[in-house]
Amino acid sequence: MVQSHLRKRSRRKAYRFFGDRLPVQYKTRFEDGEAVLRDISTSGCALSSVTVPVLLQEKVLIILVLPGENEKIEATGRVTRAEADSFAVSFTLIESASVKLIQTFFFQALRRKNVK
Repeated sequence: MVQSHLRKRSRRKAYRFFGDRLPVQYKTRFEDGEAVLRDISTSGCALSSVTVPVLLQEKVLIILVLPGENEKIEATGRVTRAEADSFAVSFTLIESASVKLIQTFFFQALRRKNVK
C-alpha cells in the first residue's frame, strides 16, 4: 500500500534557480528577441515578457549577461513550452564554462538572499 503523503520523485535533472527578472536576449532562425528570465537551471530556462513569439520545438539561442560578470551564458536549446508571452527551453548545447557560471552565480545569489 502506497502512502498518500509520500512525495513523487522530481523529474528535474538539475537544481532550478529563480531568474530575478534578469534581461535575456534570444535568437530564432529569423528574428531576435528580448525577454525576462523567470527561472534557470543547467538544463534549461523559462522566459517571460517575450518580444518575439516562438513555436514549440523551435531551436533558439539564449544569451544571458550576468550582472557583475565579465562573461555571458550562451546556450542553444529547443522550445518545450510556448505561450503568448512566455516560453521554456531545454538546452541541447551548453558549454561547461556556462554550466559552472550558472551554478556559481545563482548559488551565490541564493546565499546572499538567505543571509539578509
